[in-house]
Amino acid sequence: MSLEEQFVLAGIFLLILEVAIPGFGVCAAGAILCFTVAAYFFMGGGIGSLLIIALVYVVVIAALVWLCHTLPSDCRWNPIVLLERQNAVKSIEKEEASYRRLLGKQGEALSMLRPAGTAVVEGRRLDVLTEGDYIASHSRIEVIRVEGSKIIVKQVAAAPAGDSSAS
Repeated sequence: MSLEEQFVLAGIFLLILEVAIPGFGVCAAGAILCFTVAAYFFMGGGIGSLLIIALVYVVVIAALVWLCHTLPSDCRWNPIVLLERQNAVKSIEKEEASYRRLLGKQGEALSMLRPAGTAVVEGRRLDVLTEGDYIASHSRIEVIRVEGSKIIVKQVAAAPAGDSSAS
């Protein structure tokens, strides 16, 4: 068995060892070195062989750098990853500001609030909390406080049925 064949077999053995016992690429690096030495001897040795091997490594490294740079930004190769950076702080502040505008506004409980549930205020479906009271569904509610993303409501007393002050 020639020296080249021994290096190829050693490289194959190291690759199998890398697959069987992951070692942070140490065996894989040894396999690459074995294949490189085998290629050098297969080409007859000398400066010409070294130049060809160096050229192959330069091309492979350049291709890998180009792929690592290009593929993540190409939506055809990366359809799952969101490429735009989202600013969570601005998004939360914007949402909290829109909730603060609801202070004092009235709406209707869509579900029974015990003490959490769903209500509609100014046409927006919202998750709301009461201060501990149970409020029946379809009751009139009013936003009394906003704490971050929590919207606290209370039940608004229904107008008396015989109220004729509007006439």
